[in-house]
Amino acid sequence: MRQSHYYHGLLGTPTGSFKIVEFSDYQCPYCAAVDPILAGFVAHHPDDAAVYRYDMPLKAIHRYAYAAAVAANCAQAEGVRFQYQSLLFQHQKELAAIDWVSLATQSGVTNTDSFARCVQNDAQRDHIQGDMEKAQSVGVKGTPTFIVNGTLLSGDLSDSRLERLYAKAQRSRKGFLGHLVSFFER
Repeated sequence: MRQSHYYHGLLGTPTGSFKIVEFSDYQCPYCAAVDPILAGFVAHHPDDAAVYRYDMPLKAIHRYAYAAAVAANCAQAEGVRFQYQSLLFQHQKELAAIDWVSLATQSGVTNTDSFARCVQNDAQRDHIQGDMEKAQSVGVKGTPTFIVNGTLLSGDLSDSRLERLYAKAQRSRKGFLGHLVSFFER
């Protein structure tokens, strides 16, 4: 089984046929709840799942979400975004007092000086703004919002719902036989 990896906003494999786009906010409790679900799904389908996470900090209601998004993007530049963002979600109630560099060390950042410079100079501002513009262009109103194989979904994304969507996508890829199986599963 191939190890999942995270790079350029992707958890899983870039060749995965089951694509999930997530628009997320690091202070959103529902986003935190879905983080381990997405990681588990990718671990269960490592050769077929691709999860793309886009930042959508809801600055009007989540005071520290933007700064957390900046730090997550700086962690991505250091190669440990997935680990870092998972820690952000685990510590989301403490974001007001969090030491971004300490969290970076916990997530595996080795060049903390580079990371600290990145966080301080807001080098990721354009990237985050681009993510927010993408969200707006597809009609995202809140977090978490997902696009699963082209279908816009918002709110709860449980293990079982995700597996049902995956099974449905697998059947449709199989053509007539997949539709026949779907008919008898109703």
